[in-house]
Amino acid sequence: MFQLSKEQKVFNVGGVKVGGQPGEYPTVIVPSIFQKGDKVFGGTRRKEGFNEQRAEELLKTTEKLAEETGVPCMADIVANTGEEFRNYIDFIISITDMPFCIDAWTMKPKLEGARYCAEKGLLGRMFYNSLTVWEEEIEKEVKQIAEIGVKHVLLVAFDQEDQMPSGRITGTQRLLDVIEKVGVEFESIFVD
Repeated sequence: MFQLSKEQKVFNVGGVKVGGQPGEYPTVIVPSIFQKGDKVFGGTRRKEGFNEQRAEELLKTTEKLAEETGVPCMADIVANTGEEFRNYIDFIISITDMPFCIDAWTMKPKLEGARYCAEKGLLGRMFYNSLTVWEEEIEKEVKQIAEIGVKHVLLVAFDQEDQMPSGRITGTQRLLDVIEKVGVEFESIFVD
């Protein structure tokens, strides 16, 4: 099997091992839940709530498939507001012990979700999704998640102006430079 010559790191996110040499640990599946159009909303608007039974079925099915296949999982919680994150996080942790991501398009709800996870003692199983090259206040965001105590972060290095692999490399480096400038060390940093 293909091996990388450089030593590879392994990270533990809420009991799920990520990283290592190719094939050392299985790929992790991270299905989204609560995104726009999700079946848990049953055609209703997000503000009207969600079908808890359907959401629980989806989470339990994900766990069952993870156990049957040996492919670990995390839930990617998609929300638009801090209040939505609080509701969804509370629901997820009442149903499952799997790690989860907090995922939003804008900084404010992600920060509110991360703060809530810190208050609840959940930072060890929470993955911050994500730091992006298009965030205008990226340095502020990095400082704030460091102050909150976020341990695991995902960098989305997609650059609209350079969609080639070179743009991803440049975007990744820009994000890493901001993290270094702020002077923070996260337990794990992943790149998408």
